[in-house]
Order: sequence, then C-alpha cells, then structure tokens
Amino acid sequence: MKVKFSANSEQFQNITTIRDTLLPKLISGEIRLKKADQLFDAVALYKFIHLIITCL
Repeated sequence: MKVKFSANSEQFQNITTIRDTLLPKLISGEIRLKKADQLFDAVALYKFIHLIITCL
C-alpha cells in the first residue's frame, strides 16, 4: 500500500509539472497540441489534458 501511494504521489508530481509547463504555452499559443505531442509522449499528454479538464 505504501509503495502504491509513493508511486501515485510521484505520478501526480510528474503530471503537475507537465501541466505547469505546458498550460501557459498552450493558452498563449506559443505551442499547439501537435507540437506538445512531440515534446511529451501521448500518454503524458492525455493525462495532462484530462487533468486540465477535471480542474475546470
């Protein structure tokens, strides 16, 4: 149970970092989703978008 919590905590931190990095750039138009997909693998991008949607 403790190992799973640690893994979830690390995953949450990774997603938070991706959100904090990409969101301002996406909003400003500095990068588009196609370019963001090239910067991060598709799974991380999906999780990032899901996180944004759930935070709205």
